[in-house]
Amino acid sequence: MKNNRRDVDNRHRRILDMIRARGEVKVEELTREFGVSAMTARRDLQYMEQEGLLSRTHGGAVSLERANTRLTQDEKTVLCRDRISEYASRLVDDGDRLFINGSLTALNLLKYLGKKRVSVFTNNCRAVGENY
Repeated sequence: MKNNRRDVDNRHRRILDMIRARGEVKVEELTREFGVSAMTARRDLQYMEQEGLLSRTHGGAVSLERANTRLTQDEKTVLCRDRISEYASRLVDDGDRLFINGSLTALNLLKYLGKKRVSVFTNNCRAVGENY
């Protein structure tokens, strides 16, 4: 059964209200809430994304604000590397001897050592001459 334009516009407004309230919606939720097929819900989200109202995700959609704050995979990698390096630096004491291999995570550890007096052995050219 084909819906009239007013019903479709009303459904779109309600979808936006749901996204504003929760930050995201899933296609599955939309099918239950509005009694439409998954294909109709996906078409609604696709149309709304083309209109610049939301950002589609796998299985649903998020608000544009939330989409803009999501981290890229590279940003997640850097954040994880930083957390690992910072944690590892807390395990190092004055007088320890460290071997810094070629990994960026190990190299990153040096910036978290602060004023600790340690001996560093390395095969990582990047570690030489850096101001850590």
